[in-house]
Amino acid sequence: MAYKAVAEYGLNQRIGPISLATLSNGGLDDSGGSPWGRDQGHLVDLVQREVKALLQTALEVALSVIRANPAVLEGLGAYLEENEKVEGEELEEWLKSVVASKELTSFIRGQQEQVLQLEAGS
Repeated sequence: MAYKAVAEYGLNQRIGPISLATLSNGGLDDSGGSPWGRDQGHLVDLVQREVKALLQTALEVALSVIRANPAVLEGLGAYLEENEKVEGEELEEWLKSVVASKELTSFIRGQQEQVLQLEAGS
């Protein structure tokens, strides 16, 4: 999903709205010309770095949410040991107890660089 977001849908601030599918077709656009020239290899490397950064940031955000909610994690763990699953209204009740970390708020706003800065300062 991260790869599609960056490479196919152009959901990356650094790269912008490009499609790797265009690159894989020789970089030809609808007019038959190549908008990428000789930078195809560079762009592929850049996409891979951005996907890796996105996934690393998502991992950091998930860990920050877990660290910010130890009581919910422990309580939910105990609940799952007894009941094996949680869904529907019960799940909603557990999720109401979750406190959003600063990292999660920044990530949702698309401020991935800020997430890494917050983590480095922790």
